[in-house]
Amino acid sequence: MAIKDVRIKLNSTGIVRLLQSPEVARELESRGKRIAAAAGNKHDVNATVNRDRAVVFVTTKDTAARKAEAEQRRLSKAIDAGR
Repeated sequence: MAIKDVRIKLNSTGIVRLLQSPEVARELESRGKRIAAAAGNKHDVNATVNRDRAVVFVTTKDTAARKAEAEQRRLSKAIDAGR
């Protein structure tokens, strides 16, 4: 038996609060650190809270790390370490 006409009303303010919460930020930072570690020691993890959510950036520290990403996809291949 199929249920028809089900509506879900999302609480936008609550969702934004959740996405900006310290718990979500800590989890994202932890995942970023795992990705950086898997990619090698030449990566930085930068965590911040944007207008509507916490975000983490894993970036290369130097030219050698950028070259390793360009030629070997080292950082790209490390993304699964964050799961």
